[in-house]
Amino acid sequence: MAATYLSGPILRNANHLHEGYEHIYSGSTASATVTEGQLLEVSGDGTVGPAGAASVAVVGIALAGAGSGVAVKMLAFGPVVSITSTGAITAGGKLIAGAAGVVAALADTVYTKVVGTALTTAAGNVVKAVLHP
Repeated sequence: MAATYLSGPILRNANHLHEGYEHIYSGSTASATVTEGQLLEVSGDGTVGPAGAASVAVVGIALAGAGSGVAVKMLAFGPVVSITSTGAITAGGKLIAGAAGVVAALADTVYTKVVGTALTTAAGNVVKAVLHP
């Protein structure tokens, strides 16, 4: 299965302060009350919440407030995709390239290129993830 884009990219042109793509995503649910402008971290399988200090699971910024259990509209730090995974993936975990073009969980003792952060939990099937440049 090829990666399926889930975020809506918006291209900003040279006459704006920011050039390039912005990725708007509304497919995660708030695990706590979210305020517009807060950094968001993955807090569970398909959920995000306000980021804690020094969080390594930050995936975007809230574009609007949302109550707990409500869909959150966020500016993701990269495109949000559904992509095939191998092995156990935990929501909030960092992803690396796996064999044959899939993603795998980053092992603590292995240095490699991190390609994204998991938004959902998976076990050898499709996972939703924010890709990193």
